[in-house]
Amino acid sequence: MLGLPSKTEVNRKVPKQRFYDHMELPVAVRRMFIDQVDSIYWRNKIAADTINIAKGKDVVEIEVFEVTVTNKETNEKLLSVIDKALPYHVLFVLTLGDAMQVWMSYKEPSEGTNAFKVNRYFHTGWIHKDSITINLHGLDMDAVYGNLVRQVAGGQLNGWETLSLKESVDRFEQKQKLMYDIEKLQQKINTEKQINRQLEMMSTLKEMKRQLEEIQLWIK
Repeated sequence: MLGLPSKTEVNRKVPKQRFYDHMELPVAVRRMFIDQVDSIYWRNKIAADTINIAKGKDVVEIEVFEVTVTNKETNEKLLSVIDKALPYHVLFVLTLGDAMQVWMSYKEPSEGTNAFKVNRYFHTGWIHKDSITINLHGLDMDAVYGNLVRQVAGGQLNGWETLSLKESVDRFEQKQKLMYDIEKLQQKINTEKQINRQLEMMSTLKEMKRQLEEIQLWIK
């Protein structure tokens, strides 16, 4: 799967009930597992002993889980449940017939604990399963993980390669928030009746656009 080395293969089925029978989950999320997930397989283990690479400071293993779904409207809350249940980093491969989509979160250590905090997910589009390959490259597992996240994110993190993965994700989050706030503020300006209030908001909008342009400069 994904062109990964045969030495990484595990191919072990994981009962989906393991994730919702023994965890306190909202009813809606439990329903997602029942209705949207057909099967879950642990396909690969990417680690120092399976790809002959140095261990990382934060990344010990990257597990590859294939989740066969019943439709393409997958909610990331479902993947987050699996992610949070595992003490490792996870690359998800969603499959539906001949179509495949790859998901991966930026996952960082929670301060003062051995657990990980699951942050933003990135994912590819749905394409034919034979069209996706993943390249493993880096001097250690931390670098391999960072490169995997960037591959899955595609153009969303392009231009920030000189920054650390955390810095790149933080900058992406800033960009997304600014774009959302700009859109909302523009809507308010369009409906505002008071000229003085409208002018105030336009001044704020101008500053927000300046900040967005500053972020964009990193990817030119």
